[in-house]
Amino acid sequence: MNKKITLFLVIALGFITISNAQHLKRRAYLGAAIKNINDSTAKSNQLKSTEGVIIQQLYEDGTAKKIGLQSGDILLLINGKKISKRSDFNQIISKISEDDIIDFTFSRNKKEKTLKGKVIGYKPDKYEYADVIYDEIPFENGYLRNVIIKPKGIEKCPVLFFIQGYT
Repeated sequence: MNKKITLFLVIALGFITISNAQHLKRRAYLGAAIKNINDSTAKSNQLKSTEGVIIQQLYEDGTAKKIGLQSGDILLLINGKKISKRSDFNQIISKISEDDIIDFTFSRNKKEKTLKGKVIGYKPDKYEYADVIYDEIPFENGYLRNVIIKPKGIEKCPVLFFIQGYT
């Protein structure tokens, strides 16, 4: 009898966990500081053009470092899309989420290389004096994300929602 109850509880807990899974993934965390390649950067790195962006610095726990990119690498393509300048880079990265597969084509020591790996998402926010609640609600044909920062120890507090793009 105890085995049946335990099995029922495990299955019920599994359904609850699945039903509470979020549909909206976290944004991609590349973990790299990049800059455009201007004429002086191209000259000092003996580059033929100013196409691409150069990685200035890598941060711990970022996708770029995990995959194997290095400071000084020149990113040329992400997922087959050309990067001419930083705005191209930002536009491409903005459409990538955690757990997506990312493919970097870059130049290192004048040799073109490619690295591929799984994207790491931004870590959830944490505060010493507040709880952060991530949730979502169905809306039209998709979902709206809720991020609520609630002071610890306060049961009822006012909430103000800003819904982007909705008028």
